[in-house]
Amino acid sequence: MAHELVGLSGADVQIMGKGKDAGVLLRCPCKGGKIDYNLLDSETSQVFLEYLQAQHSHGLEPSTPVWVSYSKQNRGKRIGVQTLALICRETFGTSKNHRLRHTFADEMKSLGAPLTDIAAA
Repeated sequence: MAHELVGLSGADVQIMGKGKDAGVLLRCPCKGGKIDYNLLDSETSQVFLEYLQAQHSHGLEPSTPVWVSYSKQNRGKRIGVQTLALICRETFGTSKNHRLRHTFADEMKSLGAPLTDIAAA
């Protein structure tokens, strides 16, 4: 999952609509060559779009990485799995990227998603 997340590029982002009603559909390459599509909810879409505007004010080209580094040696380049682990440690108190799956599953459960949908996602 970590490689798929840090590997997202402009080609994987589809913005639908405009303004406060805009939504985001993410194309996520998965294990085994599968492709998964995730429609972000309204609030998450707005936060994601604000990030994109701040990071990619010139526009997000298909080959441009979504998540960019701020380090001196890699500024503007794609972040790596180790950077994602650091973000997880600061946010969740653990460097285990797998915690993102648990957070996602917990949120789906709290929203009333059936267990079969959570397992599939």
